[in-house]
Amino acid sequence: MSKLPAENQMSPRGQPPIDTFKGLVYAKHGRVGTRSEGPDYYLQTTRGDFLLRYQQRNLWEPDYHLEFFDRRMVAVSGALNDKTITVTGIEVILAPVLPREEARQWKLKVGDSKTMDNVTFGFGEITEDSRCAIGTVCVWEGRAVASLWASYGASSLGREVESFSLTLRAAQADLATKTVLGMRFTLLEVEPYPNAAVRIDPKQYAITLQVERLA
Repeated sequence: MSKLPAENQMSPRGQPPIDTFKGLVYAKHGRVGTRSEGPDYYLQTTRGDFLLRYQQRNLWEPDYHLEFFDRRMVAVSGALNDKTITVTGIEVILAPVLPREEARQWKLKVGDSKTMDNVTFGFGEITEDSRCAIGTVCVWEGRAVASLWASYGASSLGREVESFSLTLRAAQADLATKTVLGMRFTLLEVEPYPNAAVRIDPKQYAITLQVERLA
């Protein structure tokens, strides 16, 4: 298996985080450089095509590292900014068709935020927790409601933020799922579970969130 090293998996402060993208590499000629038409390298995925950047080079020169992976299925590690992936690592994968991106799960504490596919999302607070506490008898199962937000880009600063809530309630799976900015968010768990003998500090809440790109 051929592989380029992932030189630094930690993103600089304020820069897009390192993520993994799977698809088919292809070279596209036609951009006019200072001497001749030079190739650009793209990653074709089920979510669209992304321009690949690995190293600095003259416009008329091929990128011999990316050229090696031309017409191959690969997994690319890199930072996504708009429609360009700055490559830190790349390796060949075995896939007969374009791989679909799988849903990912995140555990978020109050105030935490994550970025996936150029969408940043965060967990604000639990606005309601009426789940039947341990050590009590209840007439209904209760529910937990989580307040979240999402925005395009690696930061919410200066961007339009969309707020939404997800509800965890038995036999009401539809309340736990919502599509925002092309991503499907599903609330899987709210911790800690209420206990009649212990008061929960609102800042101690944590949620498990499943996030999936729809297209």
